[in-house]
Amino acid sequence: MEKDQKFYEMVVSVGVAVFSCFLLYTAFATKASAPPGMMSAMDFPKALLFGILVLSLYLVVRNLSYWKRETTADREGSRTDPRVWITAGLIIAYALAWKYIGFSPASFAYIIIQAKVLNQNLKSRNLFFVSLLSTATLLVIFKVVFKVSLSENLLEMLEIL
Repeated sequence: MEKDQKFYEMVVSVGVAVFSCFLLYTAFATKASAPPGMMSAMDFPKALLFGILVLSLYLVVRNLSYWKRETTADREGSRTDPRVWITAGLIIAYALAWKYIGFSPASFAYIIIQAKVLNQNLKSRNLFFVSLLSTATLLVIFKVVFKVSLSENLLEMLEIL
């Protein structure tokens, strides 16, 4: 969990640093004058923004060094689970299948295959019914509730025959 927190802390720190730079630029570009010995209207915001920028950059550097240490340690002892790559390939194949066979058959097949990839001990009969129910639920939600037109190429070809 700490790794995720460090990553998001770095992202926010970079955003704050960029925004502080913009505001500092704006503060320096604004012409504000004050009597001698007095602070102008932009002096305090400039000092405050400079402090925020320094702290943000400090957090970015600290998180980058932490990230470098952690990723080096991670690379030495772990590999990506092959199911991640299989799932990515299945998502691409699912998207491509929509064009050729349509939403319903592609969704039905994707749910069965993806479930088998994630857990090979699942029974095919149960997968069939879960996939059928899931696909029917998705069809009702998208076609009836949201009124989305989904391609059904394979079903349309079967109707013609």
